[in-house]
Amino acid sequence: MLAIVLVLVGVTAYRAAQTDRDTKIERNELKSILASIDDALIVYDKDFRAVFFNPSAERLFRMTAKTVLGHRFVPQDVEREGWRTLIQVIFPSLAPASCRAPRKRNIPSAGCFVHRSAA
Repeated sequence: MLAIVLVLVGVTAYRAAQTDRDTKIERNELKSILASIDDALIVYDKDFRAVFFNPSAERLFRMTAKTVLGHRFVPQDVEREGWRTLIQVIFPSLAPASCRAPRKRNIPSAGCFVHRSAA
């Protein structure tokens, strides 16, 4: 009886490991596909914490994924150096107020900014 239980536990553990391995492979394939698309892609969770920032987004917003990933977006980020355009895209309600605000450097304001990458 003990041998049968051990075999069942072993088979269950093997299947769980195989499912986990398959899930990781599928997740990596999806990340590769999303990273290779030409459009900028930003993924954030329900708390506005960045979980994915593809190379097209890096080029469009002139920010690295390393800088953005894990960051929790808040409207006040619009005042941070280099973050204005990205935050205006994420929080479009900030665009009208930001268009009226004086511009720093030569960064377009949202509302006046088309957030689509050039193909």
